Amino acid sequence: ATMDAPLPKPPTDDAKPPAPPKEDRPIGPWGGEPMPADPDKDEDWPAPGPEIPAPYQDQRPDPEVFGGPDPGAPPPNPNPQTFEKPRFMCNALDDAEAEMRKLWAWRERRKRGPPPDPVEDDERAVPAAEVWAACAVAFAEADAIDVTLAWDLLRRRVANDDNECATGLASKVLEDGLGGLETVLEAEDDDEAMRACADAVCGAWARCAKAREASGGVVEDAAACASNLLDLMQLALTVRAYVACAESLQSLCRTSPEACHEILHGEGVRVLATALAWCVLDEDMSKGGLLKVVDTDLGCALVDLLTVLAGADATKVVGDLKAEAPALIGVCLRAILLDERPQWTVPPLCKSGVHLLLRAPESYYAWLVANGSVPRLLTLLEPLVVLYLVERDPDAQEPDLQVAPCLECVLRSARCGAEGRAATKAWIYPPKDDERWRAALAANAARAQDDEEFAEDASPARPPAVQGAR
Repeated sequence: ATMDAPLPKPPTDDAKPPAPPKEDRPIGPWGGEPMPADPDKDEDWPAPGPEIPAPYQDQRPDPEVFGGPDPGAPPPNPNPQTFEKPRFMCNALDDAEAEMRKLWAWRERRKRGPPPDPVEDDERAVPAAEVWAACAVAFAEADAIDVTLAWDLLRRRVANDDNECATGLASKVLEDGLGGLETVLEAEDDDEAMRACADAVCGAWARCAKAREASGGVVEDAAACASNLLDLMQLALTVRAYVACAESLQSLCRTSPEACHEILHGEGVRVLATALAWCVLDEDMSKGGLLKVVDTDLGCALVDLLTVLAGADATKVVGDLKAEAPALIGVCLRAILLDERPQWTVPPLCKSGVHLLLRAPESYYAWLVANGSVPRLLTLLEPLVVLYLVERDPDAQEPDLQVAPCLECVLRSARCGAEGRAATKAWIYPPKDDERWRAALAANAARAQDDEEFAEDASPARPPAVQGAR
């Protein structure tokens, strides 16, 4: 446009005013404080603020202060003027805060886990003795529906913190429940009824075993119960039932040496290694055992169980790599720890795998180093340290359980031989940077021979910061 161009014409009487904003809620710094985040909802983000009246709106005076409205005053404007509030850069901060609150709500849900199945008032009113009696006689007729109803009530009562139902149940009922479940599953033809029955009995068993462990109680004849649980894990059950069996075995092994002996000196380790391979490995084993996690909870439960067993006798779990079960566990552990993962993330399965690796002998570390474990372990240690020291992540404030075990695995990998030390140094000090630093060090040494002032500054009494770090 030039100076001679005609001026724009003023709006006529027929011109339409600008359309009102689409959002009725206030935006920008006038939006007020955000409402508390609902951890069970994540679709109402950003949370709406309180309703704020538009500025310059005609409002009635307070009758208690001004003595009521003036009778001679004109009537209030039925169409008060409204203004569209402009957006400022602070809206980006509001959006970022809303996303962070959404992330925190999701983390809280993950910590709590799935809510327990509800218990109705009439079910809660049933005495614990009647619940135990129903579980004991449910297997008399080998009916899957009766077993499911009785044991599912026990599972839900224990899940809702009914400790009397968990700790007062006789060990004989728990032992007979596992044996009776196998009989019911063999006699039942309906697959859906079989799955529901196995989920109810295994879930109730795991809840009761945890409650007994927390209260200091033990299950009588734990070796027989461990054998029955291993037999169940060889049947076609749901993933939920497998998780419950693994958690039950953990409680038994932590409270009873006889249960550990039954698993370690029988076919238990082979069964657990096969289950772990099914859970975390790709079916195509020709590719060398790639990670393909079927269920994270099941993988963590199995690895934690193997860690407990390795604490009793590591040679049976992570010992001789020429044996079938330890070799299969080693392949699974290699896939868990060395597989590609997003940056700055530490999957729960990796944390469990590190604790199992701590039980391994030096030959295991040499085998993992030959398979390129050092860079992957260091990239696992790095986010743990950053989340603990820098980000102050609440989920990473357990250095004894997270940072220290991973650091110990890195140190053992570096100590197992020259290849491990070289790989560790190459990751901490990349070769190109190391060569550049050594060249600069040699140049400074040559300069110090001719420059006395520089030689004094670079004397051994004052080593450079990089050299001190090395």
